[in-house]
Amino acid sequence: MDLILKNIKNLTLFFIFIFLSSQLSAKQQGIQCKVVGVIDGDTLICLYQKSEIRVRLLYIDAPEYKQSFSNKAKQVLAKLVLKKEVNVVSTGYDQYHRLLGVIYDEKQRNINLALVEQGMAWAYYKTKPIYQQAEQQARLARIGLWQDPNPINPADWRKNKRSHSSKNLQKNSTNRPLTNSNIDCSHQLSCKKIGDYGLAVQYFKQCGWKALDGNNDGIPCNKLYRKAQNK
Repeated sequence: MDLILKNIKNLTLFFIFIFLSSQLSAKQQGIQCKVVGVIDGDTLICLYQKSEIRVRLLYIDAPEYKQSFSNKAKQVLAKLVLKKEVNVVSTGYDQYHRLLGVIYDEKQRNINLALVEQGMAWAYYKTKPIYQQAEQQARLARIGLWQDPNPINPADWRKNKRSHSSKNLQKNSTNRPLTNSNIDCSHQLSCKKIGDYGLAVQYFKQCGWKALDGNNDGIPCNKLYRKAQNK
């Protein structure tokens, strides 16, 4: 009997998976569901047609378990959506059978973006410009995880957690601000002379060269930024 019930449950989830996949791929429209659980800062559980679906928020990456601000990011996401009806706009699933989507609340607020704006998540590399801009603004304002002098990108954390200790990762993080030995603020450089977007961000943050952000969008050297996005 237990085996039969288990098979019925698996078949039900399978048909829901097929239904949602065809619906989303055909129309790229959202589904309405109620958030019944928050796993971490970028993953939640939504109740749809009496079945629980795991949803991974697109375009962002929140701190991993045991990273600084991981619990805070989870708390902020819970405050925004837990026990609330949301709209999930997605085009499909990832390899872990999680629905990938952008979450909108009842006021049509983009929750994924709100997390980045509040400094509770990173924008994925090569993501949409709106998320990159939100990250840069949060960095400059030093809010949320950007209060940490050496924030570690969750992707780096996942990649190195098995082979490096947290102490060594913090020391060698590629997101560590450059030191005075290789950043010279005494002579202002143009974006063309800097030549690299990542380096431009470091000059922009450490030297406060507002001329690098000619349109005041919070992103220095827009040509270098677009070039980095297209790599």
